[in-house]
Amino acid sequence: SLFEDPEARVSLEDYVGRMPDDQKRIYYLGGPDLASMKKSPNLEIFRRRGLEVLYLTEPIDEFVMNALGSYGGKTLTSIDSDDLELSASGKDEKAVVAGESAESKGAESGFSRVLDLFREAVGHRVREVRESKRLTDSPCCLVNSEGGFSTQMQRLMKLANKDFPEPARILEINPSSPLVRRLCRLSANSQHDAFIKQCGLQLWSNAMILDGVTPDPEDLVARVQGFMDEAAEKRSPLILA
Repeated sequence: SLFEDPEARVSLEDYVGRMPDDQKRIYYLGGPDLASMKKSPNLEIFRRRGLEVLYLTEPIDEFVMNALGSYGGKTLTSIDSDDLELSASGKDEKAVVAGESAESKGAESGFSRVLDLFREAVGHRVREVRESKRLTDSPCCLVNSEGGFSTQMQRLMKLANKDFPEPARILEINPSSPLVRRLCRLSANSQHDAFIKQCGLQLWSNAMILDGVTPDPEDLVARVQGFMDEAAEKRSPLILA
C-alpha cells in the first residue's frame, strides 16, 4: 500500500487500525500491475495528505471490494472515484490546507477560459471538464462518476464482454500545473484558441493512455506530429558559441 511496503500484503483490519480518527473511508486503487498503479496521478493528493491507499493487484480484489461495500463502518472507495472525502491525516492539517489554498489562489485568471476551450475540444468524449482538487503535480486526470465502476473494474468488465459500454468519465484539470498556467496566459489572445484546444485533446489522450487505453490513434499521432513540427520550427540550426 501507499506509505507501507508495496510488496507486503495488508489486511483491511491492518488498514483500519492505522487510520486517523477522522478518516471515514478505506481508499484503494486497482490496476494491472503495481508499477503502473504507483504512477497514477490520482495518488497525488493522498501522498500530500499522508493517507494510505491499498493497492489491488489481483482482479478478484475489485469484485470483493464491490461486494463488501464497507468494512468496519468505513466505506470502501476507489481513489479514481468522484466522491472522495479526504482528511489531512497525520500531517499538519493547517499546513496542508494552507498549501492547497495558496496553490488555488495562484491559479491563472484565464483558467475558466482554458476550461471552456477544453470542453469545446473534448466534447462528448467526457461527461465533464472541471478544475481538480486532487492533483498537485500532474496537469490532468480522469475520474469516474459517483457510484460508477472503478477504472480497473471497467477493464475487467470489458475483458468479459467486449460490448460493455464505456461510461463517460470526468476530466479534471490542475490549475497549478506549469503547462496549464502557460495556457491560461495564452488564452488572453484568441489566436491561440486552436492550439489550446489541441492541448486539451492531447491531455485527455494522455490521461486515457495512463489508464491503459489508446484513444483515436490516428488523431493522436497526427496531433503529436503537429506539436513536433511546431517545436522543430522554433529551433535554430545556428550553433551558438
